[in-house]
Amino acid sequence: MVGGGLFYAVGEAFYRLGGKKKEYLGFGDVMLMLMVGTFLGIPLTLMTILLGSLGGSVLALVMTAINPRFRGYAWPYGTFLGMAAIYAGLNGNGLLELYLRWSGMVR
Repeated sequence: MVGGGLFYAVGEAFYRLGGKKKEYLGFGDVMLMLMVGTFLGIPLTLMTILLGSLGGSVLALVMTAINPRFRGYAWPYGTFLGMAAIYAGLNGNGLLELYLRWSGMVR
């Protein structure tokens, strides 16, 4: 519920604040995050959102710097969320534990 609910709220807020002209976050992303949240749980769902956002942002910035024709391109967010969910499902607990040790929350 966390991933899907968060994405639904953010998508609805952007839709209303954007003048209801276009959909900034598709409902497919909401459904994907509902599924990810169901299978991975809250910590790995939040990690999926973080990794998907970082991965998509880095790729979009690099591609735009290389070729300006990508400047107005609508990048498919679900692709990056899917890749991040696969990583979180396979190695997310290790990355989460590494972060918690680094931050001093767990010894």
